[in-house]
Amino acid sequence: MRWPQLPDYGCILRWPHDSDDVFHPNDVSAARHCFRTQCVFRRDSFDGVYYCCVYGQLQFRMKPCLWLPVRSDGIDIGDWVETKGVGMSREIFVGTVESMQFAAHKNCIHYKLKHGEMTYHANFSASELRLLDQKVQLEPRNEFRLEPQSGEAAYQMREES
Repeated sequence: MRWPQLPDYGCILRWPHDSDDVFHPNDVSAARHCFRTQCVFRRDSFDGVYYCCVYGQLQFRMKPCLWLPVRSDGIDIGDWVETKGVGMSREIFVGTVESMQFAAHKNCIHYKLKHGEMTYHANFSASELRLLDQKVQLEPRNEFRLEPQSGEAAYQMREES
């Protein structure tokens, strides 16, 4: 049998027909949390019996079962993102991804964000977000000074390293 390349993302839209037997006995309550809504979780590893599944800080082990694979946007719970403005209709802010749900009608992941103490209940798609994963490289600082020359003022630019 060929196993999927991990990590991968997906969701289980209905509680498995095998009921609790699909999950490791110690992880049933944690797994129930992810199936209340259409949470998109990540399968990180497989030990031959159970997949190790992650949803933010929540982890549980699950046997192979029927699930819906979801294409990852490269954004995960806890990541810092910036919203993209749409004219004057949306505030631009930086926040963390609070939850990921599968939107069946659009066949994509919707993200809920947290900014400070406020959780935005609007659903953002990946096209409306920019992942803040790269540090910005700043150019060398340029300093402008006014230095008098022969009675007249002239602007002179001096680069500092």
